[in-house]
Amino acid sequence: MRKILALAITSIVLSGCAANKANFSSISTKITLQIKGQVLSELPYSLDLDAKATGQYEFVSSTSDGKKMYGILPLHVNGTKMGMSIAFFAPALAIGGFRDAYGFYQFDPANNAIRYKLKEEDEWRMTQPTKLESDRARTVLEPTQ
Repeated sequence: MRKILALAITSIVLSGCAANKANFSSISTKITLQIKGQVLSELPYSLDLDAKATGQYEFVSSTSDGKKMYGILPLHVNGTKMGMSIAFFAPALAIGGFRDAYGFYQFDPANNAIRYKLKEEDEWRMTQPTKLESDRARTVLEPTQ
């Protein structure tokens, strides 16, 4: 019984630490994206993002003419990770995280919009960063003057 419990706890912790592949694109050309802790890159590209228990992924997306959109990436709650953590080892929620990146993001800084979906065949969901999210991302990503 102890071996089964140890195996369950190990798998929960490791699954929580696993990175999720996120694909980033834009609706127009020459759009750049910088996510906190990552290098500035022109879209499209893919990136492995770790699950989060706390915290966010702040970003800035820019057009070639300088229009910037600051915000926080939408994340989805992974019910499987959460359920397994609660059932077997509740502290794993804080250790490994249960909020994962969506599989696909599409940036439109000209219209201050971000679209996201879990699977390629899903319909796009759209959101616009709130002023609070934009201000937070700007504070994190812009150097102090």
